[in-house]
Amino acid sequence: MAQPGAQAQATTPSGYGVTLGLTDGRQITRDIALQHAASICASVDVPVNRDFENGFGDDPETVKLAAEAGLSGVSVEDTAVPGTNSNPFDPALARIEAAGIVLTARADGWLMNSYETAEALRRCHAFAQAGADVMYAPLVDAGTTRALAATGTPVNLLAAGAMRDLTTDEIGALGPARISIGVGWPASPSRCPGWHQCDAGTGRFHDPEGGGKHGRD
Repeated sequence: MAQPGAQAQATTPSGYGVTLGLTDGRQITRDIALQHAASICASVDVPVNRDFENGFGDDPETVKLAAEAGLSGVSVEDTAVPGTNSNPFDPALARIEAAGIVLTARADGWLMNSYETAEALRRCHAFAQAGADVMYAPLVDAGTTRALAATGTPVNLLAAGAMRDLTTDEIGALGPARISIGVGWPASPSRCPGWHQCDAGTGRFHDPEGGGKHGRD
């Protein structure tokens, strides 16, 4: 991915977990995540972001160790893992602090069916005010995406669900600064070429088998 000109890369615990026979949601330990991050960073010359689930607990050392592993950024969810519930607003906000590397704050409650898009928007705004560099609310609708982008803080968008059928130009018109492709192609090796391929002519994420419209990154 770096060779064709990608200016940065990101890796996902759920995608990596598939290769180890593990599932997302704390089956991957912090040490495993750090080892994986270090191996990716050592193999490329571009900045790398890694999803650190919910931060692997409350240890403030986690982000420091992530930077020492060579990462340029980390993503931290508001999910109370193990499980699919979201942390209450105040504890979720307390996790988001300026960390010396790019911090992507995730509001996963809409994805996990534990709160509505209005709450995702409220949390993302608060995360940005608390120091998050990027906001990410997976699978929110176009209107919520525009509202997030209107705040001026960079927004990550997951190209899955309804967004999966949009071209990169159409996604760009909604205002996000970054696009994720989720776990669909790592979890389904037979569809791997389709999930990670963006057609240069059409700007579409191509899935030759026609499946996999949902993903979690």
